[in-house]
Amino acid sequence: MIIGYLAFGRGFAHLGAAPVYPAELFLATSFLFGGAAWIQLYLRELARGWPVAVVMTAFFAWGLFETSRGILGGYSLIESLRGLAAHYYAIFFFIGWQLASGTNPQWFLRLLTRASAIMTASGVLTAALSHLGSSVGLIALFLTPPAMPAYTAVGLLAFAPYLSVWFYPLFGGSLTTLLLHPGRAAWLSMLIGGGLVVYGSGRALIRRLLIVTIGLVLMLVTIGPLLPVMEGRGGNLSPRWLMARMVTLVDSDIAEQIIATEGSAADVSKIRSISGTKEWRKRFWSATLDSLEAENLWLTGHGYGFSLGTLIHEDVRTPHNFAIYLLGYTGCVGLALYAGFVLALFAAMRALPRGPFRLFLIGQLATTLIVASFGNGLETPFVAVPFYLVMGLAYGFARAGAGASHA
Repeated sequence: MIIGYLAFGRGFAHLGAAPVYPAELFLATSFLFGGAAWIQLYLRELARGWPVAVVMTAFFAWGLFETSRGILGGYSLIESLRGLAAHYYAIFFFIGWQLASGTNPQWFLRLLTRASAIMTASGVLTAALSHLGSSVGLIALFLTPPAMPAYTAVGLLAFAPYLSVWFYPLFGGSLTTLLLHPGRAAWLSMLIGGGLVVYGSGRALIRRLLIVTIGLVLMLVTIGPLLPVMEGRGGNLSPRWLMARMVTLVDSDIAEQIIATEGSAADVSKIRSISGTKEWRKRFWSATLDSLEAENLWLTGHGYGFSLGTLIHEDVRTPHNFAIYLLGYTGCVGLALYAGFVLALFAAMRALPRGPFRLFLIGQLATTLIVASFGNGLETPFVAVPFYLVMGLAYGFARAGAGASHA
């Protein structure tokens, strides 16, 4: 399940029929065959007032309220329930925690390495097929890019000292996949999440990172211009294109100048299209905030079932920012509750003994929050489910004292 979400992203998440998808089937199965264990764990932590359990419960209760508002307001039952999913995904944290109690920590490391290898293979394949177009027929319909290439890369950094020489091909492959699917938010999440792990590890990772960096730079300089990237907006893996893509976050004019020095008018048009996604987000976010102001809905939001995309006359449910998403649908109350949940999680992570699991938890928390700030993140199962489930596993191992020697 974890590898399915991480390696195949949206394609895996949409298997089934609404509103029953892999996440819901897994939740139901875990309830039927192991529910007593994780529910007891959750209730025990709730009874002792553990902040994570308390705030998570309040966040779920507010989601039920917003879903009920949507149903009573005449919105689609299915669409209203889709909104509730963002609130019950968090329960996967306790499922993962309970699973860790009966699992060998070495299994976690095998999971990480296999997920990285499969994600790399899937990422390279989908990038290649995206440029073959209709000639691949129906095959391409079932292959979608990985949801979070940076997620496994950050994990590999946290456990690098215990991966031996396998670290180099696995981490290098993860970075290549990250570059082939050029989400600027994903790149930023890798820089921040990975940076936190490197900072916590000290000098132990410097030599390994230097070797991977030299290899990656050589690849980009030699064959990068021959490797077209995915997303349909043009460009390749040359250093010039990569630099221009990142500069679009700050100044689109400078980005166009970088491309114009050696590129064609068509190349400039492509980089302008990439920059346009930033403007689309700003327009969507502004429209959402304006709608709350106009209808005095700051406290409760519009409720689930309503589509925020109608505010900009598009068939889009999420504004590509989880904070704006929560504000739009659940108001300041919903956003405040989730912010409290994240802070409680971070405090719980800080209290853990030092080790690779603690590093991984802090790094992947930052990675996922960055992804959720600029794309479809914690409101979607292909990000939220592996995030909460793997976080619960790692937290359980860390609580049990599984340090580096056990990993």
